[in-house]
Amino acid sequence: NNKKRIYRNISLIMDNNSSQDKKNPKQRSAFINFWLKSWQPVPTWDSTIRLFCVLGVLLLIMGGLLTWVNSTIPEIKIPYSFTDKGVCKDQDVCDVKFKIDTEIESPVLVYYEIENFYQNHRRYLNSKSSYQLAGKSTYSSDLCEPMVTNHNMSKKTSFEGGHELEPNDVAVPCGLIAYTLFDDTFEVWDDKSNNKTIDDTNIAWPSDRQEKFKNSAKPEKQWHNMEDEHFIVWMRTAGSSDFRKLWGRINENLPAGEYHLKIPQNNFNTTKFAGSKSVVLTKTGFFGGKNTMMANAYLIGGGICLIIVGFFYKKKNA
Repeated sequence: NNKKRIYRNISLIMDNNSSQDKKNPKQRSAFINFWLKSWQPVPTWDSTIRLFCVLGVLLLIMGGLLTWVNSTIPEIKIPYSFTDKGVCKDQDVCDVKFKIDTEIESPVLVYYEIENFYQNHRRYLNSKSSYQLAGKSTYSSDLCEPMVTNHNMSKKTSFEGGHELEPNDVAVPCGLIAYTLFDDTFEVWDDKSNNKTIDDTNIAWPSDRQEKFKNSAKPEKQWHNMEDEHFIVWMRTAGSSDFRKLWGRINENLPAGEYHLKIPQNNFNTTKFAGSKSVVLTKTGFFGGKNTMMANAYLIGGGICLIIVGFFYKKKNA
């Protein structure tokens, strides 16, 4: 009986709507009744050739533009790994000479580049506690496996006051990313012994500085300052094994001439993972930093589109 009553009500509603539609057809919109016009393109030889031809030309133009922009961006790469022809071997303060052929206008961006270091490994990525990095008092240290305690991290004193740390306490910060922190330091000097000051403020993302990285309520328990921007930049992991991270900016022009890159702290060991490290001095252009990969991708894509055009044209006239 209940089913019959439901079916009767549904049929009455449908009959009522149908009668109203007949009395006033404009009452129901085309959108509700699925009366909207549709377009179903049927590709032909000519339309396909035109499409790929236009797409190919646009990609080639974009690739050529990016290539030209890249050519206007100065870039000086200075390797200083332990294995780079012994440039830093047996030196208390590593001193690498380099030359600037044409003046670089300020601001000059100073990056460090590391090769063959996989920050995108899943275990490495997960080895941190976001709550701990944000200065929260409650967090799970298990997320930091396998580098959890001060003993695991080989840390003995706090960054503030030099207090002795308990070996079995949870390290602050903990985890593999913090354990492998890049801690080299750099100075740039000209041939007249003038130090070109490197400004290392505002190098991290504002959201990271303001929200995601805060010191704990007990800084005497921390082996490193979690509000240090070099630390924050390092903790934002890279997506590939070869990457660059911003170290600072030189807010003055660098005229052409001879310069010295001094590394007072040359601590980051690349021989353990058969990698290398370098300092890169560069600028940004209209499309951002120098990016040859993107330019090559556009050029290759445009070339492939034109090859497809030639293939279709041959098929059409076959």
